Amino acid sequence: MKKHVAEQIPLSMWWISIMGAFCIMALFIGLIRHFTQPLSADQVRFAERQKNLADLTRQAQDQLDHYSVIDPAKNAVRLPISRAMEITVQEWGNADLARTNLLERLNNLTGASTNIRNQSISQ
Repeated sequence: MKKHVAEQIPLSMWWISIMGAFCIMALFIGLIRHFTQPLSADQVRFAERQKNLADLTRQAQDQLDHYSVIDPAKNAVRLPISRAMEITVQEWGNADLARTNLLERLNNLTGASTNIRNQSISQ
């Protein structure tokens, strides 16, 4: 009689093949873990990011708190936020006049003409 294939292979070969399969799986898992790890953010890069954030924050705060010229040709300036709020409250006491002034300033800065000037605010 013919023996079954499983009966012909010694038990030690089964153990070797199973252990080999586990070793190959462990190798694949190690490679996957190695190549999917995020880049480490070391202390130098962290310090650089902190410095960039501080510079950006300082620049934004400077723009909010100080006068500056944006475009001298168009007489465009940047006002401190507190002064801009005061002017807005003063100008918008008369909404129709303030809207007309706003559209004129927009036309001066962009060079585009707006046809909304004659429309009523209530529309």
